[in-house]
Amino acid sequence: VLELMAKASERSLPEAVMMMIPEAWQDNHNLSDTKKAFYEYNSCLMEPWDGPAMVAFTDGRYIGATLDRNGLRPSRYYVTKDDNVILSSEIGVIPELQDKDVKIKHRLEPGKMFLVDFETQRIVPDDEIKEQVASRHPYGEWVKESMIDLERWTQEKAISPAPFDFSSTNRKLNSFGFTGERLEMLLLPMGIGGKEALGSMGNDAALAVLSEKPRQVNEYFKQLFAQVTNPPIDPIREEIVMSLVCPVGPEGNLLSDPNKEHCKRLNVRHPVLTLEEMETLKS
Repeated sequence: VLELMAKASERSLPEAVMMMIPEAWQDNHNLSDTKKAFYEYNSCLMEPWDGPAMVAFTDGRYIGATLDRNGLRPSRYYVTKDDNVILSSEIGVIPELQDKDVKIKHRLEPGKMFLVDFETQRIVPDDEIKEQVASRHPYGEWVKESMIDLERWTQEKAISPAPFDFSSTNRKLNSFGFTGERLEMLLLPMGIGGKEALGSMGNDAALAVLSEKPRQVNEYFKQLFAQVTNPPIDPIREEIVMSLVCPVGPEGNLLSDPNKEHCKRLNVRHPVLTLEEMETLKS
């Protein structure tokens, strides 16, 4: 994908990398408004790739690497006194390199980019290249003009949902497969304490495809998880680097030149909509 974006569009290689692997920007108060607008605009074009990974890249003019915004992979670089650059996931990959020959020794930080520009023959600082890329177009104006925020739209509309008909509650619960056990063991603790109930009971129910009982359609699908030791990440404990905000709606052509048409999408801050938000969408 990175090679396609760099070769089939007018974007530079650093810009394509910034689009694919953005730094944490939603709740980063140290980030400039220019870069925030760039990342928000490009979130409408493609979903970020969070790795975890350190990605190295080159196109002949630039060579560099970037680390995902969670920083779950190590990456260190050396710059020697004779202007050689060494970047690796571990230190000590060149045992014959002496400390007296090293001019700079540092780690690649989460969401940051290490970039060497062969044309200017220098290492370009992360802030410099990203500010340069982010200031090429008025991304902030485009987002403000074109993107629709569902939460703000709901507040402006101020549409009240219809009164809930409790006489049909049992029928709806039955239709969606809610059992008494699920109501008492899962939903009741969530409603009272505001958090998911914990338990150690295994699920010994038969697979839906093998069960003789009627099952919900969603129970026929299982998600396959990668068998790796990545720690769990959620938008509560990791709110600095993760967000549930998601633009929905038709996507534009990823390879076309940047314009405000790309961010004509609906910005949804949470996957579970409130009744007010649902009524606003229906209107």
